[in-house]
Amino acid sequence: MHAFADALSGRADVAPQTLAHHLTEAGRLHEAVEHWLIAGQALAGRSAEREAINLFRRGLAALLTLPESPERDRRELELQMALEVPLAAAEGPAANVVGSVRQRVRELSERLGDTRGAG
Repeated sequence: MHAFADALSGRADVAPQTLAHHLTEAGRLHEAVEHWLIAGQALAGRSAEREAINLFRRGLAALLTLPESPERDRRELELQMALEVPLAAAEGPAANVVGSVRQRVRELSERLGDTRGAG
């Protein structure tokens, strides 16, 4: 599986979610999280909210298996912030699930001293 993920990572024609999936399966979670984020952002940019939400959540699931660290918190903040936009579009900005994501963004922002999500 590692060799397959390596072979895919050098190809520009491979969809980010395909690479993310194979990296996740290979246990290369740091790399996988980055590709889940890229894949979700690409779909969110095309108004494919449900698909983007799914990819961001897969990235979060992979990320949360890694040991706690400031780097993991930074990556989670990126994913949570990216998740908030399509989630609000799909569920409505006042949905409880959107409020939960916003709360987590605030918590992570405070922990990291990052003002992007503190508002």
